[in-house]
Amino acid sequence: SVNISRTDRYGLPQLRVRHVYSERDERQARILVETARDILRESGALFSVTKPIRTFSHALGTVRMGDDALTSPLDGWGRYRGIENLFVVDGSALPRSAGLNPSLTIAANALRIGSYAAGNTISTAGGAQRARRIRRHLPTMSLS
Repeated sequence: SVNISRTDRYGLPQLRVRHVYSERDERQARILVETARDILRESGALFSVTKPIRTFSHALGTVRMGDDALTSPLDGWGRYRGIENLFVVDGSALPRSAGLNPSLTIAANALRIGSYAAGNTISTAGGAQRARRIRRHLPTMSLS
């Protein structure tokens, strides 16, 4: 909403933004959590932890990807250096902001890394079978 009688420090009408999650939003969030738990369980996770997030901020660059191991804990595939099969696919892997909402970039990068991880790095006992089960959850994508 806009309050014409109140202005900000630049003399512009004061904006008030209020966001409310719909029942559909809440249902989709529950489905997302359940699907993520299924994937984690099938890949051998012993437990998972969820925490509700009620913010629109996008933390970026806290565990950045890059070529230089001195400045980037992750390689270009989002793999944590020194720990096989540990990947970071959220916004923290992105080295910096492009000045735009990063949601689609984060999603595309997560799909890219997930496809790579499912196809190339599962080497533990039973890993190939788990990788096939995980691939069922990944959308078909072409990088060409």
